[in-house]
Amino acid sequence: ARSNLMASHLFRGLARNGPLWCRTPSTRWKRSISLTTTLRGIPAVKLTMPALSPTMEVGKIVKWHKKEGEAFSAGDALCDIETDKATLSMDALDDGVMAKILVEEGTDNIEISSLIALTVEEGEDYTQVEVPTDFGAGKAEAPQSVDRKGRQPESVAAAASRMIEPTSLPLSPSVKRLIAEHHLDASKISPSGIHGRLLKGDVLSYLSGEQSELAPPLRTDDASVPAQLPAPPVPLPKPPPAVSLSSVSPQFEDIPNSSMRRTIAKRLVQAKSTIPHTYAAVDCEMDNVLSLRREWKADKKVTLSVNDFVVKAVAVALRLVPSVNANWTHSGPQFLQDVDVSVAVATATGLITPIVRGADKLTVAEISSAIRMLASRARDGKLQPQEFQGGSFCISNLGMYGVTNFSAVVNPPQVCILAVGSTQRVPSTRNGITNITTVTLSCDARLINEQTAGDFLAAFKRCIENPSAGGLLY
Repeated sequence: ARSNLMASHLFRGLARNGPLWCRTPSTRWKRSISLTTTLRGIPAVKLTMPALSPTMEVGKIVKWHKKEGEAFSAGDALCDIETDKATLSMDALDDGVMAKILVEEGTDNIEISSLIALTVEEGEDYTQVEVPTDFGAGKAEAPQSVDRKGRQPESVAAAASRMIEPTSLPLSPSVKRLIAEHHLDASKISPSGIHGRLLKGDVLSYLSGEQSELAPPLRTDDASVPAQLPAPPVPLPKPPPAVSLSSVSPQFEDIPNSSMRRTIAKRLVQAKSTIPHTYAAVDCEMDNVLSLRREWKADKKVTLSVNDFVVKAVAVALRLVPSVNANWTHSGPQFLQDVDVSVAVATATGLITPIVRGADKLTVAEISSAIRMLASRARDGKLQPQEFQGGSFCISNLGMYGVTNFSAVVNPPQVCILAVGSTQRVPSTRNGITNITTVTLSCDARLINEQTAGDFLAAFKRCIENPSAGGLLY
């Protein structure tokens, strides 16, 4: 009864005050220690790889702007991330301290939402940050495979030696004929071919150096005919020494593939394999455009390119033929209200298409200024996502490289892309010599049929050949 009473008091104390005291085997009372944040580790805020573009699947950390233990404020750049389109900065959403960098600079192929760093609140001891136990899991070495009978697979060296055993390799017809004619044992001839293959030269060398292996001459049944002695062997030239394959292998250099080039390759394969392409081309007279360029340069001191006029003519043509100003989505065609023209720009890491927003409402001079700014930012890798995501039509111009005409690949979800060639001087019955540029329209046949493509090219031709009447001057 006394023990039951003591136990009742003990349980009531535990229920009222919590598990503060415990009885040790040595019958001494000691205070139990609860796990504090210092012993457990400071809880941290996880930084994960963000999706900085709709098509981004993996990223690369180019540079960390904050070091471990360095404080930052909301809006500060934490690191630079190379996406499939450009190099963008990851900004802080709140104040804090960089506690632990888990993924170093230069690490590539980091999947979206993967843990890359840990931060703590200001005032916390960042050195006591608690690293998640599951970080880095899944990197263990794969277990060695076994066959259905539970046996370990043979080593690569053992398999290779078994494969190159001379008796297991077939002999060529010429080698078989020599062995049969001279009654030779193939196992006594040293092979010199690749993977231990017996060559014709090996048999000839054996015949010239080892006459004891020759079979005795055949005896005739007629005793009156003397047996013919074998003719003395004729020395044969030795086969040329085997050339090592490593000495003739071509020299090459492995270049790491960037995220942008991987994405370009993936999207090109997707575009050519899933989009039914149709093509239409037209020749445009550029005399009026070239004359207008010279006038603006002389009078207004404004330097415009032919591509600036092309972008404006495309924007006007899209207003005249709005069915081309569209995207193809999973649910079907999507006709757009704004005319946003993408212009292909070549960079060191690949091709990117910054967008001239509202190109139909801009003058040629404003379009020229916008293209220069976007091209410069693209080559420096400083484009923001809104500057290259979207667009309703794309232009690819190789005229400055002397390419007369070519066909471009449709850039999904857009349904058309215009390939512009160089300006060529050709004879003309009307003006003697005329400047001609060939443009080729690549279309998604799921939405753009041949008639629609012809209507758009006709509208573009009217605009580019007559800038004043086509609406290119305003």
